[in-house]
Amino acid sequence: MDITARHQRFTEWMTEHAPIMHHVVNDFATGGNREDLLHEVMPVVWKSISAFRGQAKNRTCL
Repeated sequence: MDITARHQRFTEWMTEHAPIMHHVVNDFATGGNREDLLHEVMPVVWKSISAFRGQAKNRTCL
């Protein structure tokens, strides 16, 4: 997958699943730590895109 397609998929996933991401982050962190945790999760999502084969729902990677 080229970088443009990867970026597009990342943007789609983050937009579509932002409420889930925020809900999970809010369950695990409080205050300013929430944003820090979100910033730690985002690169993990980015890295998982190349391994995603499309055999499951895309939120499986989240």
